[in-house]
Amino acid sequence: MTAGGSSSGERRTGALPAAALLLTAGALATGALSAGLAPAASATQLSLTVTNLATLPDGGRGEVLVQVFDSAEAYGRGTGPVAQARLRPEGDRLTAPLADLPPGRYLIRVIQDLNGNARLDTGFLGIPREPFGFSNDAIGSMGPPSFEAAAIPVGDQPVTAAIALRR
Repeated sequence: MTAGGSSSGERRTGALPAAALLLTAGALATGALSAGLAPAASATQLSLTVTNLATLPDGGRGEVLVQVFDSAEAYGRGTGPVAQARLRPEGDRLTAPLADLPPGRYLIRVIQDLNGNARLDTGFLGIPREPFGFSNDAIGSMGPPSFEAAAIPVGDQPVTAAIALRR
């Protein structure tokens, strides 16, 4: 995989190395739609519902790549998500438990990888060619949203984040 452009002039960004698609705790559930971290002390279950999934000509839906960040620094500088997963949707919506997390604020970034290259494909000017979304359905101005705009609170009760993908 390359982080740069392809020979056709297409620019690709947001590379997610295949090895990095395992959850950071090293635990990936074997179910087709679920992945989670080992519970932390006083952890709260974070689940995800993704809607507006695109359908490929063959009827498939590719994979959904999910990353969970716990700070603006980790999100902005790419120092790493606290959890990530590679999920395979089977219908027009995906619902999955993601991780048990300590209370705090978290940003969730979702990419529907339609061509299996484990990255968000972009065209000229960096405009995404694959569906994507963020927690709070946040959108940015000329780029991704800020951590503050997309962060959701996680307290001591289970939380389900709903993200409608943009195309």
